[in-house]
Amino acid sequence: MKIYIYIKILMMCAILADTSADINSIDPFDKAITSTLLDKTIDPDSYILGPGDELDFLMVTSSNIINERLKISYLGDVMIPSVGKINIDNLTISSAFKLISKKCNDKIQNSSVEITLSKIKDFKVLVLGPNNIPSGYFPVNSSMRLVDLFDKIILLYDTQNSEESSINRISSRNIIIENSNRLNHFDLVSFKMDGDIEGNPYLSPEDIIKLDYIKNTVNIFGAIMTPGQYEYSENDNLEKLIAIAGGFQNNADLNNIEITRYKNPLDKEIILLNRDSFSSFMLMPDDDILIKPLTDYKLKEYVTIKGEVKNPGRYSIDSNITIKEIIDRSGGYSRNADSSKIILNNEIINNLGDRELNRILALDSDSRSDLDKSYMRARARSDRGGISNADFNVNSSLMSNYKLFDKDIIVIPKKYDFIEVIGAARNPGRYPFIIEKEVEDYIDMAGGVTGNSTSKYYIIQSGTGDRIFYKDFKGSLNSQDIIFIEEKNDYNSFDRFKDIIQITSQVLTILAVMNNLSQ
Repeated sequence: MKIYIYIKILMMCAILADTSADINSIDPFDKAITSTLLDKTIDPDSYILGPGDELDFLMVTSSNIINERLKISYLGDVMIPSVGKINIDNLTISSAFKLISKKCNDKIQNSSVEITLSKIKDFKVLVLGPNNIPSGYFPVNSSMRLVDLFDKIILLYDTQNSEESSINRISSRNIIIENSNRLNHFDLVSFKMDGDIEGNPYLSPEDIIKLDYIKNTVNIFGAIMTPGQYEYSENDNLEKLIAIAGGFQNNADLNNIEITRYKNPLDKEIILLNRDSFSSFMLMPDDDILIKPLTDYKLKEYVTIKGEVKNPGRYSIDSNITIKEIIDRSGGYSRNADSSKIILNNEIINNLGDRELNRILALDSDSRSDLDKSYMRARARSDRGGISNADFNVNSSLMSNYKLFDKDIIVIPKKYDFIEVIGAARNPGRYPFIIEKEVEDYIDMAGGVTGNSTSKYYIIQSGTGDRIFYKDFKGSLNSQDIIFIEEKNDYNSFDRFKDIIQITSQVLTILAVMNNLSQ
């Protein structure tokens, strides 16, 4: 009993291992064809019967009823009880049915025969091609067309040759099917474009499919739906290539098509075409086609307004619209808007770059002049082409009438009323902004200064980022200003002593040199 259980376990492990191998396989041809999906009803006058096809057969005689599933043998025969063997290999369904009915009536007079096709055959076709293109015999069935097999071969090729497939692509416009010494050429790109079924035949036994790599290409760019490189096929015209590439974009200039063509391996020529020449102009390998776009075609310009307005979003504009008009179109300020502040930026302008800043950044820090450092500080406070205004009034400010550019971004910030006290304060942090309060009042709110204070205060203005010494500050504080109380620097006593000694020795050296020179 134990031996029997042990054998059963081994058998189950073998079955599971085999199943796992099937599941993990990536070869789309590693399994037999298990289902039949038809794209249309089978035509009995064109479908050719052969080994593997099955027929449902019903014959009613005066004394008997024969109901059989007839399988066409590997020799092309079917065996019918009471009738015998009938060879129907390579006959159409209609011809085979007539032959079977005649043979049955010849054998059994006054018999009634009904026949139908119940299962179509699986078979193999031979695929040939250069190195790395999957080749050999592949399982198919009578309902499969050329495109079905080709797509599976492409999948297998891309899986097995991930790097090679990006360089050498299999041609889909130069496929040859050989059968009974007849050669037929097929173009699957054309079939996928116009659906002409003649370009995508059913596969048949003894078919030999010959594949090759793409050898010639043309390029099409510009105002076309899918610009890029396409396989060239003999007798292609410009109209067909445009159709393959998905047609024109709406802004295409159809009367200004430019073709660059090689006259020889070195020299090129430019050919100009209009829309009347598309169907008559024949392409050549390596042609470059440029479909020029109309830049101003239905030109779309817009600005984006964000933040505290009633209807933020993207707004279409013309060339004369102002900041005030956009704020009005967006419904005006929201309840929480800080109407005294506005930020204007343009990412396209900012991305133009700043050559002066790049020049300064390329210098060593020691080589930068005071002017260079000042420029760096100025640029750090503002983006190129941007404005940040903390004294804005939509109805009276000059800025409200500024003309906007395409892709401008306007930000209306939320109102936050506070003053920040930092540095040598006992309780640094954020404190409510009160209009009538002075600098000393906010320092008192922060608990006064610490013993480490230098007693030097600075105002950092929120609108401009300017740092102003307190004694030079005129005017009143604004919301979000910063009060900075300078702290004493911490020094290491020994390091300070070394610095003093070094400076003293340098001074004495200079005095000694000057004394010698005077003598």
